[in-house]
Amino acid sequence: MKAGEDKLKEILEKEIKRIRTSYVGEDVIFGLIEIIRSIDYHSFMLGHNLNEGDAVLLEKYKFGWSLMFKIFYEELVPDDVPLFSSNKESYEWADSAIQHCGSIQLCNQLLDYVKADLMKLQSDNPKSFTFTNLTKYSLEVFEKISLGYYYSIMDRILEEKSKRIIEKLPSIRKGLQQIVKLMYEEFIAYQATDEVDKFYGEFAYLYLMTSQTIDEFSESDTFGDYMYKEYLDVAEYICRQGIMHRDCCMALAEKTSHKVYLRNVLTYGFSIQSFISSLSEYLGWEEDKVKKIVSCFTLNKENYLHHLSYPKASAAPYFALGKDTWVRSTFGCLDRPVFFLNRELKRKYPKDYFNAVNNRELRFKEQLYSLFNQDRIEKIQQNIDIKIGDKTTDIDAVLYDKERNILGLFQLKWQDTFYTSMRE
Repeated sequence: MKAGEDKLKEILEKEIKRIRTSYVGEDVIFGLIEIIRSIDYHSFMLGHNLNEGDAVLLEKYKFGWSLMFKIFYEELVPDDVPLFSSNKESYEWADSAIQHCGSIQLCNQLLDYVKADLMKLQSDNPKSFTFTNLTKYSLEVFEKISLGYYYSIMDRILEEKSKRIIEKLPSIRKGLQQIVKLMYEEFIAYQATDEVDKFYGEFAYLYLMTSQTIDEFSESDTFGDYMYKEYLDVAEYICRQGIMHRDCCMALAEKTSHKVYLRNVLTYGFSIQSFISSLSEYLGWEEDKVKKIVSCFTLNKENYLHHLSYPKASAAPYFALGKDTWVRSTFGCLDRPVFFLNRELKRKYPKDYFNAVNNRELRFKEQLYSLFNQDRIEKIQQNIDIKIGDKTTDIDAVLYDKERNILGLFQLKWQDTFYTSMRE
């Protein structure tokens, strides 16, 4: 590694150590909750009508929260989760430190680009570093374009249903003021009516279909004895929770003339057992099944290093912070819950994951062949093996037009969704 890269990495490591010493609280549980509150609050506040400055700041929060959370979560011994309101000192510390961690993570990301020969690093002096882009486009650009195209198709397919939701949304949101109330003068409580529950159930389905990639696996693929569709059912429930809670928080803010601080209410602590029992009743499943599936949407001591080792890590919908209490992140519920799920399934059920990935090729071939229903098209069902010397490969799909004498050979590839990790 070049001297400039070594020097920058050394600086970044020192800054990470300095972040830990910046916390002066007695128990890291308070700091961890403030970190979740920061990403929940600022992703909501900065996510509307972004200008260039807000966009950069939001990226720092999205890149920085995971590094900072990992630093303090290592020290957590799960116990009781306190209910407390943020004060100026605590939230300014969390906001500042997360932004600084975001800058560190962005620098590490640029160093990965340098390693991949996508960027060049120059250092004029020990404290000045300049990155220069060496390529106009990269695979990541085309991946994002492809993902955007997928979402645009889903938007068109669900356009009529989306219109009905959008038309009804203002009246539903206004009605939320009748069900929300203050708890202990600073927090939120509410009980959804049947109408509200039904509306947000429909809203969550549309949100899941138009903001998440849900076709990585077949609904019938199994992970730990449960079908992927059942995991997606819970993902839809999580989206419902996130959207409804976000709107209820806004309703309470308006009802109290914005005296309630959104930072204190967007992030929500709850009893694990009560949640499992409620979800079990809602879905009609055994509690043991609910626990196992919900665990795949939860950041805990067993999996946090796996998930937080990536830059701009997906936030979990649920954070295991206490013995009997979890904390729900509104940002985690609405950002990329399915992406978090898929990564956890890969970690927790590697054999099932490998089998599901292998099933993709057959599904892909079936979808391809379904586009050619003409009698003149001959379809070869088995793969064609090819061996050249000691190297072997195969042709995944073969179509032959008997009338036009045209042969189509296909190599089918299905790329896993990735976002910011060069290792992926």
